[in-house]
Amino acid sequence: MHNPDFFSRFPRWKDRKLVVTVTTWQKGEYPSIVRLRLGDILQEKQITRQQLANQAGLRPSTVSDLCNRPVQRIYLSTIATLCETLDVSVSDLFVIEPAD
Repeated sequence: MHNPDFFSRFPRWKDRKLVVTVTTWQKGEYPSIVRLRLGDILQEKQITRQQLANQAGLRPSTVSDLCNRPVQRIYLSTIATLCETLDVSVSDLFVIEPAD
């Protein structure tokens, strides 16, 4: 369910729009992948996973999964929380890389 007050917690995001383009590919034909750079950013900012979990109000297991595993799904609210807590943009958080 959409919470209309969600973005009031993130004033910098109030007037921003997220544009998502979807392309359908056959299994195994992905030309590129989107990688979450969370582990890299934590290392750059010298923040531990536990510190991020505490500051962002996320479960430590969630932060660990986002750092360790290939991310298949992530809530937009989690992206917003990570960006706000780490003071980074969405484009800092994700990178597009060629598929292997």
